[in-house]
Amino acid sequence: MAPPPAMRIDPDSHLTYLMAKVGHLLERRVDSALADIGLTLRQFSALAHIASRPGLSGADLARALLTSPQAVNTLVQRLLAAGLIERADGPSRQPRALTLSPAGLSTVERAARIATRAEATALKLIDPDGVATTRQALQSLLRVLGAG
Repeated sequence: MAPPPAMRIDPDSHLTYLMAKVGHLLERRVDSALADIGLTLRQFSALAHIASRPGLSGADLARALLTSPQAVNTLVQRLLAAGLIERADGPSRQPRALTLSPAGLSTVERAARIATRAEATALKLIDPDGVATTRQALQSLLRVLGAG
């Protein structure tokens, strides 16, 4: 007896699923590499955004990371406790600027080298033209979807 039509759907035939699956596996690979310095890819990404745009608010960081303000608040609290970022003084209900601390600056620079190596190791299995084409296609998709 043949399975019902819904049971014959192959998730790998959906580009969205493939992109999510690849993203998840790359994230695990980079997380593993960054674990040596006590960071996750999410934490590194937050530090990199703050480094590139000092004075970012928590809401701005949430938008940059494509996550909720609540999730970013937890992330910011961890980075503050680790001494990697600083938050400007001001009223508690007002957006307060986030900047890297000196320790955060050296950490993000080190993390960038580690993350770049981990990504390069994974992507070396694809020819350079394929990587460039994939990068261009993803950047185009981000622009079309309004996130780039």
